[in-house]
Amino acid sequence: MLLSFNKVSFSFASQRILKSASFMIRDNSKAALIGRNGSGKTTIINLIKGSLTPEDGEIVKKRDIKLGYVDQHIEERFESMALLDYIKLDFAHLYEQEKRIKELEHEISRMKDGFENSASYNSMMEEYSLVIDRYEREGGYTLNSRINSVLNGLGFSPDEYSKQLSKFSGGMKTRAQLCKLLLKEFELIILDEPTNYLDTDSLEFLEANLKNSRTAALIISHDRYFLDSVVDRVLYLYNNQIEEFPGNYSDFSEIFELRQSERIDEYERQQEFIKKTEEFYLKYKAGIKSKMARGRKKFIDRLERLNDPRIYSRNVKLDFSSNVSMESGRVIISASGLKKAFSEKLLFENAGFEIERGSITGIIGGNGAGKTTLLKMILGQDDSFEGEIKKGHNVVYGYQDQLLTGLNPKNRVIDEIWDIKRLMTEGELRKYLAKFLFAGDDVFKTVSSLSGGEKSRLIMAKIIMGGANTLILDEPTNHLDIESKEVLEQALVNFDGTIIFVSHDRYFIDKVASGLIVISDRKIKCYNGNYSYYREKSGEKYSAGRSEESARPAESLKNDKKEPKGSRTEKNDPQPSAAHEETSQDRQPLSKNAERLLKAEIEKTEAMIAENENKITEIERIFAQNSLDGKPLAYADLERLNAEYAACKKATDELYEKWQQACSKLGG
Repeated sequence: MLLSFNKVSFSFASQRILKSASFMIRDNSKAALIGRNGSGKTTIINLIKGSLTPEDGEIVKKRDIKLGYVDQHIEERFESMALLDYIKLDFAHLYEQEKRIKELEHEISRMKDGFENSASYNSMMEEYSLVIDRYEREGGYTLNSRINSVLNGLGFSPDEYSKQLSKFSGGMKTRAQLCKLLLKEFELIILDEPTNYLDTDSLEFLEANLKNSRTAALIISHDRYFLDSVVDRVLYLYNNQIEEFPGNYSDFSEIFELRQSERIDEYERQQEFIKKTEEFYLKYKAGIKSKMARGRKKFIDRLERLNDPRIYSRNVKLDFSSNVSMESGRVIISASGLKKAFSEKLLFENAGFEIERGSITGIIGGNGAGKTTLLKMILGQDDSFEGEIKKGHNVVYGYQDQLLTGLNPKNRVIDEIWDIKRLMTEGELRKYLAKFLFAGDDVFKTVSSLSGGEKSRLIMAKIIMGGANTLILDEPTNHLDIESKEVLEQALVNFDGTIIFVSHDRYFIDKVASGLIVISDRKIKCYNGNYSYYREKSGEKYSAGRSEESARPAESLKNDKKEPKGSRTEKNDPQPSAAHEETSQDRQPLSKNAERLLKAEIEKTEAMIAENENKITEIERIFAQNSLDGKPLAYADLERLNAEYAACKKATDELYEKWQQACSKLGG
């Protein structure tokens, strides 16, 4: 056990955050901490870090636990440092050891024959052996390759290694902090929204890193796809307490609904019991049964009342339906011959696509690929491009940008809608806003006081009230907690018009998209189907479209909306439309000749893996003994062996991937 919360209670002013909350973090475990925005997740992190103290209960940590977390800000004194130098700060002792190894090697090499048995020589060799041993144990030989791997994996290019930290954006600085965290050895790491500012390639690198690490992790994230890939437990914070669920997010979602159904039944039984008892008391409190009636009344007065679980229901509905002013033509957008560049940077060229009425099209690609730029080209906000974009008949756009602009911070919620429909009564406006989850006095809140999620809903209410039949959304799940995302997903699928959106949220894309526009390698390609189907057809994890040629493109993105299911696992097996049905050849079993060739390839690959692993073992033995052919290792030997070691490791990983693919084709 690394960490234990034991009946911890905590409040801010008069607001209760935690009440007798309990959970444990075990060795090697990857746990997700989820809950609504404002429920207290960050408070729990601060309690663990020690920056807050619990009112009651105790927090027990393993003695001398190595606890790591991403700092929110880089200290000002480091701002002038180059990125690579900043990353290397935590490993100064290893670079000092490396420096000392070189010094000792130089001094030893200068000794003349006959000094081999001298006291100074022996002393020097003893120190050399100790330093080499410590350097190897602490990962000195692989440090530079690990640093390069993590920097590259999290989206830093080599030409950025020498760039000053002060020149990076806040998001890239956070990535730098995450790099430091992944490189150091901890027993437990705390990750608060680690997927923010990461493109999909970087997300998948982080997923693989965490899954392969023996370090335990407590993760706060709204990225359900990420949680599905990484965590083995979910800690759900609600009603000031924490409930634990085994498995990943999809498992949690299913189990929660079952538990919630049981809690609702239990609550309703208690309410019925209380009602009948109170009726009995009122009927007999003055009669012959008064003593019995008073006894029952005392019992229910002392009874611990259950909270209504429906307060925490995850089935709230957001309604975008029946607001489309007019139906558009069949073709919403037709684009051809597109070429877009910024200065000398080419985003894409020779691009074309067609989007049909009723479709939900996701635009995906790496950071800086041109996703938001393409939206602005579609909207007519950017006309500095070659080619043509035609807007279809009766198409009315409604646009939501990432920054949630377009609202007057001084206005009340109801005023924002009143400005569009001046003839509507207050009652009609309140009824309309209720569809967007603004109930009661919420309609009189000022825009400046709204959360990001509330602003997002209000903008959606405005653009739909304006008669939009085509929604264009840039990162619509930003600012939303998981439950709000699920509400939005259902509403978008039920929308009567057409939707075009940009998103990094793979789970969201999977739930709502009927087609994808992939921007990669200065090209635009279109695919019918959702994210999981795209991944399946592309034959690899999403890498900003690097393997697109193996997928079947679709020139037109069609209306193929699907009802979202209760979990991602159900959604991962979409029914392909006619545009991308597998051919009979795809479904045929392997021929005997193909099977024979695959088996031969597997055997050959296994032999190569064994050979490489023997090489790796031999190099590790040389490092451990600090000798080669009976002589102490020279620095040149170390450099050569280190390069061979890294190359063997990389080649072995590639061979394992090749072996796995061949086995999969063979049928396991």
